[in-house]
Amino acid sequence: MGLVILFIFFSVPEMACGSITGYIHDLMRHPIVGVSVTYIHDGHSIESDTTDENGLFHIDQMGLGESQTQHEMITMQPGYPNPFIPQILLKFTIQEPGQLFVYNLLGQRVDHSSTLPPGTYQAVWGGLDGKGYARPAGIYFFRIVTKSSAVTRKVTMLNRGSSARLTVEHIPAQEEACRIPLSLELRFSHPDIADTSLALPCDDIGVPIAVTLNRRPRFHTACLDTQIILGDTLRVNLSTMVDNDSDTDFMVDDSRITLTSDSLLEFVSLIPGISIAILKAYDGIDPTLTDTMRIRITISPEQNYDVIVYGSTSAGVMTAIGIARMGRSVLLLSQDSHLGGMTSSGLGMTDIGNKVAIGGLAREFYQRVFNYYLQDSVWDYEERTDYSFASDWAADSTWWRFEPHVAEQVFRNMVAEAGISVVYDERLNFDDGVQKETNRIVSLVMESGLVVSGRMFIDATYEGDLMALSGVSYIVGREANSVYGETLNGVQTERAIYHQFDLPVDPYVIMGDTKSSLLPGIHPGGAGIEGSSDKRIQAYNFRLCLTDVPSNRQPFEKPADYDSLQYELLLRYYDAGFAKIPWLPAQMPNRKTDTNNAQAVSTDFIGMNYDYPDGDYSTRERIIRQHRVYVQGLLWTLANHPRVPEAIRTEVSRWGLAMDEFMDNDNWPRQLYVREARRMVSEYVMTEQNCRGLKLAPESVGLAAYGMDSHHTQRYVNQAGQVRNEGDVEVHGFPPYPISYRSLVPRENECGNLLVPTCLSASHIAYSSIRMEPVFMILGESAGIAAAIAVRDSITVQQVAYPSLREQLLANGQRLDPLENHIVGSQESQ
Repeated sequence: MGLVILFIFFSVPEMACGSITGYIHDLMRHPIVGVSVTYIHDGHSIESDTTDENGLFHIDQMGLGESQTQHEMITMQPGYPNPFIPQILLKFTIQEPGQLFVYNLLGQRVDHSSTLPPGTYQAVWGGLDGKGYARPAGIYFFRIVTKSSAVTRKVTMLNRGSSARLTVEHIPAQEEACRIPLSLELRFSHPDIADTSLALPCDDIGVPIAVTLNRRPRFHTACLDTQIILGDTLRVNLSTMVDNDSDTDFMVDDSRITLTSDSLLEFVSLIPGISIAILKAYDGIDPTLTDTMRIRITISPEQNYDVIVYGSTSAGVMTAIGIARMGRSVLLLSQDSHLGGMTSSGLGMTDIGNKVAIGGLAREFYQRVFNYYLQDSVWDYEERTDYSFASDWAADSTWWRFEPHVAEQVFRNMVAEAGISVVYDERLNFDDGVQKETNRIVSLVMESGLVVSGRMFIDATYEGDLMALSGVSYIVGREANSVYGETLNGVQTERAIYHQFDLPVDPYVIMGDTKSSLLPGIHPGGAGIEGSSDKRIQAYNFRLCLTDVPSNRQPFEKPADYDSLQYELLLRYYDAGFAKIPWLPAQMPNRKTDTNNAQAVSTDFIGMNYDYPDGDYSTRERIIRQHRVYVQGLLWTLANHPRVPEAIRTEVSRWGLAMDEFMDNDNWPRQLYVREARRMVSEYVMTEQNCRGLKLAPESVGLAAYGMDSHHTQRYVNQAGQVRNEGDVEVHGFPPYPISYRSLVPRENECGNLLVPTCLSASHIAYSSIRMEPVFMILGESAGIAAAIAVRDSITVQQVAYPSLREQLLANGQRLDPLENHIVGSQESQ
């Protein structure tokens, strides 16, 4: 006997209204009559129907209009003013990040909260505004605003009482109402079947579907056949048989998955052309997860993209937008659940050398940031006019310093406006992730089993994984000066004068005992021959978003894996008389920072990243974790260790992680700052001569304008028995220079349909200048336009005619030619 066949139609035109229609059959396709199907919202029955003689049920008009959506995304209970409580108490729940604002009868904002993550909260307000002024009793309005909803409630303040400022306290999860506010939940009930539910929660990437299969013990076999229809663009068909007495194989495309008697099948991403499902198998009634895997669901009609962009860095985002604006279909594959790479992960201090060199989509990005900060409502912790860099405010209507969440929101807005399909949390399969025919990529295979096909491909990652798996030549490390006739490449001890030990520090665990071990991070032997090659790469770190606002500050915590020996060099440096804070906090809006490396021992974890570029995912995750623990321990040490001067401990303790940033990652930056990994080696290699203007790169696709800036690569012991850093090179002062299109494309015999805007063909020292985020955006857009032209003309990327490409780049606002005059920008080391 069969349980059910759920043949579901789900349609929500423009998210305004919709209907659910389904057929319930037994295993032999006979209709089951009299099954009660109920649509549940907030635990209450909203609509219901009973299957007719054909097994058909139909629930209409589910009420997903604007007011309903707002009500579901934000739940605000009545305020509680009374003569015995001199404050307004308000409880509310939000399902996405939002803010609470207080307005008076004139519509003037008198107080507001910081950005709050999803959850349930209780707000308390006693009439004191953000500037310390007491407000009179009377009528006020509490307004909660999220990215998609807003709800306003009138409240009455009876008296000023304690004149408290607005505070918002999170109510722990166990005290929250047990419900799914924005969801469509169906419950099926019939004497012959166990109660079965179908939940359809909505999110911002589509409509995930979760089907819970429950059956009575006497049923031995069940069949699930589901079809989901979203508008006219997407149809998913899925069939499988389930035997309650044994495990059953689940077939999707050519993949075989075992489906046990109690399983949950969850569609987590539905977009035109691609669907991903997660199969979670549970052991009987015990809800202990025993297995999880991802599978690809066949979608009809199948969509083949013109261009596949791998990597959602700032370059990847601009690449995809450039392609979409050229009228070509594009899929953006993100390795995580965010957009923007380092630009949205703490690197808000934009170092560019010359702002005039930035054009196209990159300039549009900074103009959109400018427009964002024009709004008074976004200045939560200071006034715009009080911001130290307000004097630069109106320059070209662009803004070059910003908070991380602002950058990501700008990227997301641009992607949405371009109508780009994005699939998140997908990484290349390192075993067979790139399928090629002769010298062309045909498809990519993700770890999840997802397969995507396209005509052109772009590697916009910081690591160059797609490039490497495609068989393209690359290098890791520093070339010798002799390779390209350079002077700043290879081992550099003579120029390593910045971020250096200015006082003698003993490198041995037992001070003065050369037979004892070296302290962590110091390698035995000297630095190497000056100007010679090695496999070392410049140090990584995290760009920290800190704040000194007490209500938005998370104090520095001591990590569980804290190792005091990692900081012995710093402590000995303080013992020797060093008296500075080893960080560089560039000021961002709302009293936040982009804090970077500075001094001899700082946030750069020198020498601990050599295995990262060619490492597998587990190796990289280990290195990322080590960097995070190191920097967390450094911050705690600076704030608490007794060997750190008291004045420094006091100042560092004023700061903490910004609580309204990276809220899904414990306020820690999501992206490790991978300053350099693999670099392609193609027919044209950008070198020091290009940076200095001694050699003009042909076929310009954009300008770079920052100095040659390499961080340290190693720590060693010099002949005097003291620890030294090596590898830092900071040479500035030259004009913007062009970057060649030929440095973005591999050799044609290696791959004819791949472009690489981030791990481009450049020597180590030239790459140290090119690697700035605005340049990555510029190169990403140019690579996307070249890919669109190659698709249009059915040619390889190497065959793209430069005059045609140049014409389109200039039409898009790119700036390609060297400038007569240049402005030397910030000397901050990136």
